[in-house]
Amino acid sequence: MSTDKLNSQILNAAGQRGERGYAVEKISTVLLVMIICAGLLAGCKPADNKAATDRQVRQAATVAGEQKGQFPVTFSNFDEKGARVDITFTKAPDRVISLTQITTELMLDLELEDKLIGVANFDSPVLPRHAAKLAKIPVLAAQYPSKEQLIAQNPELVVSWRMPFLTEDALGSAKDWRDRGIQVYLLRLAQNLEGVNTLETYYKEIEDFGKMFDIRDRAGAYIAKQQNRIAAIQSRLGGVDRKVRVMMLIVLDGEKFGVWGQDHFVADMISKAGGETLVAKSSPINQEIIVEQNPDILICAAYAIKGMNHETVLTRLQENKALQNVAAVKNNRILVVDFADINTGGVRVVDTIETFAKAFYPELLQ
Repeated sequence: MSTDKLNSQILNAAGQRGERGYAVEKISTVLLVMIICAGLLAGCKPADNKAATDRQVRQAATVAGEQKGQFPVTFSNFDEKGARVDITFTKAPDRVISLTQITTELMLDLELEDKLIGVANFDSPVLPRHAAKLAKIPVLAAQYPSKEQLIAQNPELVVSWRMPFLTEDALGSAKDWRDRGIQVYLLRLAQNLEGVNTLETYYKEIEDFGKMFDIRDRAGAYIAKQQNRIAAIQSRLGGVDRKVRVMMLIVLDGEKFGVWGQDHFVADMISKAGGETLVAKSSPINQEIIVEQNPDILICAAYAIKGMNHETVLTRLQENKALQNVAAVKNNRILVVDFADINTGGVRVVDTIETFAKAFYPELLQ
């Protein structure tokens, strides 16, 4: 399948729901030019011109909220098996391939689309605010590209979770790529190696991207906006007497389920929205446990790659005879979200927490 055709298929899958994006401020080129020109017109001595201009550039960057050139920078990252690895950047990478929707969307929200030379692996429909940007970026594969495809792109950096690096017949080890001179950054959120992941883990990921691409202030402002939105949601839930009891399901077929428990990142999202995650451990789960726990609300993930769209997921739960007396099914309190909304963080996190809160306490957040 051609890149253009694959690109078109993914972009045409874009959902229609309204997504509230937050524009990330750019450094003002006009401001920069004006400050530099003002200094030159003021009649600096020739010997002082370079120093004055450098100082003015730094001042302009500071005014515009961006400090530049803080390299080298080293991160404590991981290999695909979870062993810690230090990775160092001597400059911001210019040729990046993203192998997860999570990292692709984060780079687009941080206005780093000019760094992306290829993307892959879309679990969910494209966000409308990203469609125009993605139309200009080659889609290398519906899931993961081959080694040969990646090498042919001549990337400086591959950002991903660990899955495509776990087997030799996929991409091989992250070390192999690093030995080739191609840096690999693996999402810490996908590994649970630093204890149970929370929103703080997600913010650290954004901070890493800020350092990696030399946009620390931009990344910091992005985090602050998300934190402020969550604080606003929680302030409206101050009068809640009893937390709703929630179960987060992955629907595998009509009778087989996976559950994400208190050891998963989504549990912190549920908590921020005023809910209580019932199950301790993420694992496969049978219907009897769902009946026994009797959750007030079921949250279920639609997984586009597996053909599990919103309607299919909802129908399989509603028509499951064993679940008819479960409070969430009986009271029609089933919330279906996209897989990318709840899987290991990403730019959809705050929108999804708001969606959770409205579903949990409609009387407080409508």
